[in-house]
Amino acid sequence: MLNGTEYNRKADHMETALRGMVEDGRYQEKTLAHILLTMAQGTSDADDGCGKAQRAFVADLDQRTFHEPELKKIIGLARDVQKADERATKQREAEQRKEEMRLEGIRQIDQRLEEKRREEQRCENQRRDELRREEQRREEREEQRRTQRLVEEREQQQARSHHYGFHESGGSANGRELFQGPRGGVYHMSSGGNRVYQK
Repeated sequence: MLNGTEYNRKADHMETALRGMVEDGRYQEKTLAHILLTMAQGTSDADDGCGKAQRAFVADLDQRTFHEPELKKIIGLARDVQKADERATKQREAEQRKEEMRLEGIRQIDQRLEEKRREEQRCENQRRDELRREEQRREEREEQRRTQRLVEEREQQQARSHHYGFHESGGSANGRELFQGPRGGVYHMSSGGNRVYQK
């Protein structure tokens, strides 16, 4: 692929050569026409840009210098093809931009869906955490109610019992208050809150 400087240098050389052929009476118009037509037609659409460069060269020729009808016709053809190339290039660029915008739109949609999925997952996790905390609070309340019932039951049992003295022994229960239950049994309360009846 030629850069701008190389293209201009080669184009100047080629134009100088063609001008020389125009001024030299030994070359016929059809010879020049064949050269220009070959360049205007370029190569296949799969080339590396050489065909477009050749057409651009022919399209830039001055019709006042290459004024023969056949040559002017070929230069006009090259200019028409060049314009068509430019339109095709712009169309491809527009289609490429459109495709990039479409892909960007898809990417943004995917991103929003992913953000929505993460937000839903976060909300679900919060809901589950709240359910677990609520279950723990419920269990704690239930445990408190059971403990309260036991305390109340013991208090009621003690209220129904009568003082009977104090326990005497060589163990840890020595000195604990004795009670007589409603059926006549004598007991003291253990450290665990249970009745220990006297034998």
